[in-house]
Amino acid sequence: MAEAASEKQEETRPAVMRLRIVSDTGEETTAEPTRQPVVVGRATTADVRVESAHVSRKHAEIYRDPFGRWWVRDLMSRAGTKVNGREVPEALLTVGDEILMGEYTLRVEMLQEARRVDLRRGETPTPRSRKPGKKSKPTAEAPPSSDLLGPDATIGSLGEIDGDDEPTDVAFDDAASSVSSLDKLRGARIESVHLATLKEFGDRLLRTPDHTDRLRQLCRLLTRRDFHGQAAIALRLERKDPRLRDPKPARLCEMQTLAGREQDMHLSRGLLRSVFESGLPMLATRDMSSDPGAVELSITWSNSPIVAMACPLKSFEKGMDVVYATFPLAYGDAQWLTLVALAAQQFQQAETVLDAQNVAREQAKIEEDLNQARDIQRRYVPREPSTTGLDVAIGFEPCRWVGGDLVDLVPLDGERLALVIADVSGKGLPAALISSNVYSMTRALLRAGVDLRTTIEHVNEHLREFLQSGAFVTLAAVVFDPAVGDIQSVNAGHPAPFIIGTDGRVRKLPDGPNMPLGIVEQEMECIAAPLEPGETLMMFTDGLSELRDENNELLGLLRLMEASGSIIHGGRNDDIDTVSQRLIDYLDETHGDHLPDDDRTFLLARRV
Repeated sequence: MAEAASEKQEETRPAVMRLRIVSDTGEETTAEPTRQPVVVGRATTADVRVESAHVSRKHAEIYRDPFGRWWVRDLMSRAGTKVNGREVPEALLTVGDEILMGEYTLRVEMLQEARRVDLRRGETPTPRSRKPGKKSKPTAEAPPSSDLLGPDATIGSLGEIDGDDEPTDVAFDDAASSVSSLDKLRGARIESVHLATLKEFGDRLLRTPDHTDRLRQLCRLLTRRDFHGQAAIALRLERKDPRLRDPKPARLCEMQTLAGREQDMHLSRGLLRSVFESGLPMLATRDMSSDPGAVELSITWSNSPIVAMACPLKSFEKGMDVVYATFPLAYGDAQWLTLVALAAQQFQQAETVLDAQNVAREQAKIEEDLNQARDIQRRYVPREPSTTGLDVAIGFEPCRWVGGDLVDLVPLDGERLALVIADVSGKGLPAALISSNVYSMTRALLRAGVDLRTTIEHVNEHLREFLQSGAFVTLAAVVFDPAVGDIQSVNAGHPAPFIIGTDGRVRKLPDGPNMPLGIVEQEMECIAAPLEPGETLMMFTDGLSELRDENNELLGLLRLMEASGSIIHGGRNDDIDTVSQRLIDYLDETHGDHLPDDDRTFLLARRV
């Protein structure tokens, strides 16, 4: 039905939300993802997996904005996303809302509020009071330490972090470091010029095809003079070993600095760990006077006090991409954390749009290729099938773009005609390739004068050489001789053809002992049978007999015989194409609105 992603929930990472998932049949389950944004869909990599043909692989995502509000956003799904009965591209969420995806309803039962993380005790800290302008002094419980990469580990040497070994010149002590999330900081006004810049930034990202270039542009934006960033970089955080406390950072692009000046960047491992575990924009500072809601970070940075900010860009299994930037201490408040968060959100939205465009282009290319393959396969179907002594009509409908069914008419010497129908195990493009191979070989051998039985034996040996284990082909072939009015038939594990008499009675051609092709070496048995004037030969694949009606019941051979006999006998005075269309209409009406699950092919040959 539906399930949360298989990642185990860690004690240090509580659920960010709780969703009760109810199907239209009343089945219920609960999902409690531990990281946001939460992708919902039928893909195996989705955070909340909903297995349904009406749900897209990545159907929607649920995320928290920099202001602590929760949203659901449709990811250009085929069926759309509804909130409380109304289809929306994006909507604000509250507890009790119902999200409809296909036949599933996701009821929001809990949404985590944004919280402040104290890395010293894993508790929400209470800021210590102090006089403005007075520098804090480290206490015995929290001695000065380096929660950052040391002065020698500048961003230029960040390659040391990319390896499997920890840098040897770095000391970490999380007991002295704390961070705070956006909702705990004092609010500040964002100027309209910043919003205009963010919009231009988002538009520019959509015109930038390279992902690394887009990351550079994000970092350059944060280090513009009007954004006051000193340095910025995009990092990938991964925790491949769950026993490790800290995620391992790796560089995604080179560091960008204010006005391109040289700058050493110190990375706060405590800040990175906090963002990784919470999925929220975070800020770390060491000067309590910058904002009464900030939490002190007692570390030695560089010659002047700075603040560090980090925002998530993308979450994936066991990892997260983030943007990390440093600012002068004067900008360590909600305004600048909000700006960084909004810039990150613009980047995320651009990535979503570009990913969707890439997927659409890829799907369009695949669909174009499949349509071309479908056209090629349809050209194999005889366009003017009627011949001397026989009126012929053909029905051919793959359940996908291309299929594994084959139908062919091969003119032979002396006005004889070979009629061939086959069905390759499986569906789609692999089956179509095998079908094309059988078509070419059968036609070539018959037109070269090889008799019917020997032709099918050669095809069988050929298939045994290259078909993978478990694959096979069923085939029925007859040769009609108008001079004597009989047929020679070879059946290799295929549904036996019908002969509908002039009185409407239906009889089956003997199917014989032959096995399907491509399995074992065998000598084919050939059977002779009469075809009287006015009688109709009907050859078909199991897509007809195994067709399911609206009650999900198989049509079956008996019902197919009765229906085809009635339709063909009732149209004995009509042309064969009209009779063929009536049979198609009957099959469509029987199947109803269900999606086809097998190829559907038949051939009608009335002796005149």
